[in-house]
Amino acid sequence: MMSKILRATLCAILVAALLLPIYALASGNVKILNVTVDGARVRNADREIITSLKSGTKVFYLGKKIGSNSLVRISNGLEGYVYDGFLESYGAVKEDTIYYCSESSAKVYRYPSSDAKRLGSLSENQFVVVLRTRGDWAYIKNLNGKGGFCKLDSLTAAD
Repeated sequence: MMSKILRATLCAILVAALLLPIYALASGNVKILNVTVDGARVRNADREIITSLKSGTKVFYLGKKIGSNSLVRISNGLEGYVYDGFLESYGAVKEDTIYYCSESSAKVYRYPSSDAKRLGSLSENQFVVVLRTRGDWAYIKNLNGKGGFCKLDSLTAAD
């Protein structure tokens, strides 16, 4: 009798573990994946190489697969398929916090002021995560974890 209960409990745990990633994507979360090898090729749907990625690069998982390849979006907005064996889970963000730079360039500052020290800039179509806003400023982080403030009007919510 005890072994039946134990088996039923283990089965329930396994089913929950298998369904959790699906639930996470369906609930408005987007997975972030880490590239684990240098030279991981990004291919289009016709299997042509469009770019390659360095180890440590973070990408958004777009919830679609072809065979053992996952559809990802890299920080510059380029989308393509990467072999699953070169990817590992890194984290997740809420879908509505993903934005991209809609201008040719946007300055990033240490504090929400154009008088603050400039940390760098975003290029057009570069994707970031908006963690909070303060007036017309957004505190952002790129996929590699670097953060700063930029003007909110230079960002557009991703689809």
